[in-house]
Amino acid sequence: LLIFPLITENGGRIEWDVDRVWKGCFVGDTLDMKAVSSVEVNAGDTVYIYYHHPVVFEFPIHLSAGWNLVSIPVDADSFLISDVFPDAFPPAFYYDPLSASYIPTPVLFPGKGYWVLLFEDADYVITGEPLYNFELEIGAGWYIVGAPAQTVYWEEQSSIPPDIFLPGALYGFMPEATSYYISDVLVPGYGYWIMALENCILNASAIYNTP
Repeated sequence: LLIFPLITENGGRIEWDVDRVWKGCFVGDTLDMKAVSSVEVNAGDTVYIYYHHPVVFEFPIHLSAGWNLVSIPVDADSFLISDVFPDAFPPAFYYDPLSASYIPTPVLFPGKGYWVLLFEDADYVITGEPLYNFELEIGAGWYIVGAPAQTVYWEEQSSIPPDIFLPGALYGFMPEATSYYISDVLVPGYGYWIMALENCILNASAIYNTP
């Protein structure tokens, strides 16, 4: 982690080109400089620029024979299920609340949860840049979400609008027992059922737990 203090002489707006900013740069460790292109400041303010240097993340995950509820805890555009879980029987499935049905897909996107089927137990290592925060547009109803690269408490995650998820309704899946369990945390590599009371945006983040 690198921190660069910037003292402003005059008030106004600091602007930057999002296409030329390194990934992992934040203003105040919360405002992603790849997502916005400016910030308002007052004269004499000290603005801190945080740079989280990309590191290779190796995450071991054990999947059991049968159906598993999984997610991708590393940052990338997408992954083919055949690359991440080569022993899995394709395709993977995600749940679509609009049609209230499962949709097959050969591609896994970070931040979302998926069902994958294996015929025997297997161990894998998912490698990439840690996914410390993500946003998901979620429709009203049940939805399967993934987890960031560190275990986080579900109640600490935010949403727009706030307090939009059914309290106490975070369900993980135990393939060994083929049953659900109530959880209070999101664990990297696994997926969880949640219930949104209306359309919303989930902001999942472990940004304050990063080195």
